[in-house]
Amino acid sequence: MNKKYLIGVLSSLFVGQTVFAALPAGGPAEAWTGTQIATQSGIIVGNIGAFTAGYSLQMQLNHQMIMSALQIATKQESISQHQVADSTRKAYQMQAEAELAQQKTRDIIKANIDYNPVTGQGHKACLVMQQNSTVERKFDDINENARVLITKLDNAPTNLVSDVNEAIDARLKEHNDLFCTEAEAKAGICTLGKNPGADTNAATLTTAAKRGSTEEKAQIAYIQNVLGTPDPALPKSAGGTSAGQEYLYTKNKKDALMALPAYSLAAIKEANTIDESTGKTPNQLLTERVNSYFGGKEAIEWAGTLSRSAPRGLLVESLKVGGIQTWLSFQELQQAQRINGNLAALLIAANNGNQQAVQSKYLESLSNNITKGN
Repeated sequence: MNKKYLIGVLSSLFVGQTVFAALPAGGPAEAWTGTQIATQSGIIVGNIGAFTAGYSLQMQLNHQMIMSALQIATKQESISQHQVADSTRKAYQMQAEAELAQQKTRDIIKANIDYNPVTGQGHKACLVMQQNSTVERKFDDINENARVLITKLDNAPTNLVSDVNEAIDARLKEHNDLFCTEAEAKAGICTLGKNPGADTNAATLTTAAKRGSTEEKAQIAYIQNVLGTPDPALPKSAGGTSAGQEYLYTKNKKDALMALPAYSLAAIKEANTIDESTGKTPNQLLTERVNSYFGGKEAIEWAGTLSRSAPRGLLVESLKVGGIQTWLSFQELQQAQRINGNLAALLIAANNGNQQAVQSKYLESLSNNITKGN
């Protein structure tokens, strides 16, 4: 555009120069030409300035539009990438939350199966623990109750009575009042008792009896009859003599032999004495616990529980059964120790006669040797 404009201006100049070529120099033509040149130069400079200003403005506007377009495009691309990344992140987060929820659900299900009272705790966990604890506690009470019972016997070890005949008469009176047999009643000795002959019947000890009842009195009377007559007390004057010392030595020896049988009989009696809190004897409680596994409707219910139990429940129940078996083995051990102790006492008592004979022979032989030496 600038080139075309310059060519047009120069052409007009050359045309004007041709027209006024005949005019003399320094005249009006020259002045007019100078004026035209100045005018046209101003127009050209103005057009160039206007063009430059317009072009610069247009370039600036185009540059701003391009930059704005680039910013918008860049921002759109950035937003798009951010949206894609955010969507991906949210998708992974949702997947992780879903897996976590599934894991929690599986954990809850597993915990419910493992620790549920039906599937994970064995058969009636709380009730069984209470029953086992009760049986153990009642069997522990047997030892203390047997000790107390022995101290009440008229012929208890270490016990001496002031009058043996009076103690025997008291036994006889109780027998006639409570345990008179049919043969004795026919003979007119006494009136038939409620429990005939119970004080001399070994089955009395294994019969369930309430405290203070006639059955318990029969048990105590039977124990006293088995242990024998009570030993008389010595007067103080006789206690310091050689005969008195010999008597006390023999009494101590007898008590040592009778202590274990007396305790064994008392323990059997207490194992068959009805407890007020449970209404059953320790042996009955033990029988119920054994039947809950090996007989009766309790065993059927127990087997049904095992069929529904999870592996953890089966292991728990196995441990409980193993604990009961261990406890029963301990009770059998205590029973075997009592049996061995009674057998040892019986052996010593049976050898007393032989010991005296051997002692007499020894003293006789010693006396003969001394005589021959003199």
